[in-house]
Amino acid sequence: MTDAPRILGGLASSPEVRSGGGSGWRSRLPPGTRNLLLTLEYDGSTFAGWQFQPGQRTVQGVVGDALAMLCRHDVVLRGAGRTDSGVHAWAQRATFLTDCTLPPAKFVRGVTGIARGHVAVTAAQEMPLDFHARHDSRGKVYAYRLLLRPTRSPLRDGRAWHLRQPLDLDRLEAELATLPGRADWSAYRSGDCGATDPVKTLHSAHLVREERDVVALVF
Repeated sequence: MTDAPRILGGLASSPEVRSGGGSGWRSRLPPGTRNLLLTLEYDGSTFAGWQFQPGQRTVQGVVGDALAMLCRHDVVLRGAGRTDSGVHAWAQRATFLTDCTLPPAKFVRGVTGIARGHVAVTAAQEMPLDFHARHDSRGKVYAYRLLLRPTRSPLRDGRAWHLRQPLDLDRLEAELATLPGRADWSAYRSGDCGATDPVKTLHSAHLVREERDVVALVF
C-alpha cells in the first residue's frame, strides 16, 4: 500500500519582523541587500524532493539555479518547509537575499520561464530583512486526495490514491473531527526528521467532497 499523493501549501506567513536574536547580522550585509519572498507551485513527480541534493533534480536546486541566473550571483533559497519526492505544492513559500535591483514581478516571469514546466513562481514580494520563510510561517496545509471508484483514472494518476473499495465517509468525517489539538507526533515522523520538538498543534482535520469521485483529507 502506498501513501496518497500530498500537496503542501504554506499559510500566509506573518509580515512582522521576528523578535529576538539580535540585529547585528544585518549591519554586515552589503548595502542594498533585499529579502524577497516567493510563492511557488510545482509538480513534485519529477523532483527528488525540495531540498538540494548533489546529482539530483530538486525544487530548491532548480529554482536556486534560475535565481542565480537572474541575480548574477549564487542564491541561498530557504523554504517554509520541505517536501519529499513526488509531493506537489500549490503555495510553497521561500525567501532569499539578493542585492540585484530587479523588481519582484521580474522574478515571477523570469524564474517560471527559466525553470520550464513543473515549477512556477506565482507571486514575489519584498520583505523585511529579518523575515524568514520557515521561522515566520504560521502553519502548513496538507491535502491527501482519494479516488473512490472501481476503475483507475488516467487523469488522476499521481494526483490521488485509487481505492476500489467504498469508504464510509460519514464515519471518516467523525474520526477526523477528533484529531485537532496539541499532541506528541513522534510515532508518525520519519527517522531522519530534523524537528527538535515532536509536539505539534493540528489546527484542523476535515474531509472535502470534490468532483468526480474524489475526496480530500485536509489537515
